[in-house]
Amino acid sequence: MGERRFISDRGLGVHLNYYLTKKTGRTAYDALYGIRIEKRIQGERDESEQTPALSASRQIVEQLAGKLMAGAVTPVCMMEIIDDLTG
Repeated sequence: MGERRFISDRGLGVHLNYYLTKKTGRTAYDALYGIRIEKRIQGERDESEQTPALSASRQIVEQLAGKLMAGAVTPVCMMEIIDDLTG
């Protein structure tokens, strides 16, 4: 879906990748969508986290992922932020 790059407080290059995940049921109409975030520091994989299926609406999950990207949300706090946004 997108990425964010920035320099951390410690002067390290941080790269966040945001992905839309899709779990398909018996038919294409049974799809459920979620989000995965991968964090790399100085090119090395540091953290990764994936949500369970959040919605059958791709549009809703894409909007949520856009908010996470805008805030440069990292994997470690992704679920807490999603809870706050959807709460």
